[in-house]
Amino acid sequence: MLKKIQSLSKRPLLVSAFIITAVVWIAHWQYNNYQLSHPNRTHSEIPVTTHMKTICVGRLLLDVPAESRITLGEFIVDGTSIGVEQNVTQYQFERRMQARWQEINAWAPDKWSVQFTRKPAEQITPFENSVIFMSREQNLSYDDKKPQYVHDTEGYLWRDGAVYSFDKKLSAEKKIITMMGRIHSRPGDALPAGPGLCNAATFIPDDGAWHDEQIRLNIDLPNLNTSIGILVESVDGEPPKRLLERKKQRALNVAQDLAAWAEQNPGEQIGETTFRRAQRQVGRWLGDELVGGEADNQGGEGFSTQISAIWEFPGESRSLSSPNIQLKMNSNYAATSATRPLGSFPKNVISGQGRLTETEFFTLWDKMTDSLRLRPGAA
Repeated sequence: MLKKIQSLSKRPLLVSAFIITAVVWIAHWQYNNYQLSHPNRTHSEIPVTTHMKTICVGRLLLDVPAESRITLGEFIVDGTSIGVEQNVTQYQFERRMQARWQEINAWAPDKWSVQFTRKPAEQITPFENSVIFMSREQNLSYDDKKPQYVHDTEGYLWRDGAVYSFDKKLSAEKKIITMMGRIHSRPGDALPAGPGLCNAATFIPDDGAWHDEQIRLNIDLPNLNTSIGILVESVDGEPPKRLLERKKQRALNVAQDLAAWAEQNPGEQIGETTFRRAQRQVGRWLGDELVGGEADNQGGEGFSTQISAIWEFPGESRSLSSPNIQLKMNSNYAATSATRPLGSFPKNVISGQGRLTETEFFTLWDKMTDSLRLRPGAA
């Protein structure tokens, strides 16, 4: 009887302990979620943000560290894809075009490629330091009485140390010539005036009407193992789902994938940490922000960590001033041992490698993100 009484007296204590544990856990969970959605964005100046420069991306402006180097510039305007490569001399351009012309002429269809007409390749020069190659003519029609002849087209233009390459398309020489005529070289970081869009070393003026356009820039901070990427894309129709909506389902899938991977690879370590998950107002645009880290132990040879930040605004339909915007920043770290939780900023970084600390990462990210704005007169 005594044991029964003692057992009954312990039950309220167990229930109380369970309730207290649950309340503490819920409070901790709520606090973490509050921190993710209400991050501190107040920072002191650091060396990497002391000297910034303004770059033009599409119809937008963005401030980046002065030592930043553009490694990729691509854009699509009204269906024409254009690549930009800087720091190419006129002599180098001419040599490349000669080599490309030889490659085109060396190609010959085999006997089974009956759709090709064997017509010799042609080249035209619509502007100074430009060339358009037309080759591989073929008949797309199965009816010989109503042939439909098309050919491969690729164009190249050299202006002030930059090479513009126009995507290979069928019988597109007229579109390429039109676009070549619209391209203006843009010296250094000079900011254009008037409506139009810009990319690396380029400005394409327009009439201010809506255009189908996509601009992508990749930027490196080589001494800090950090890269910046920005994509600006016009929206025709319904804007895409918001970033945080898409990431909810992805988070569930990632958790399941990590669990399956850990089971299949005993001894390996992999994990991720989320620092921010919030809506964020940048100028006129209310976007979504997500910052997190991923780490793995590289098969037992140290730990590799990537910290990634993204801010995205879904855009408004057929609006030049409110396109779909994606701004990203990634920093890579190599460490000799794990920092818990996995995916957080590593502490034992391999010496001799420049890295942003956690404070420096968020200081740069916040200053750069807050600088994003529409170029005056762009739209």
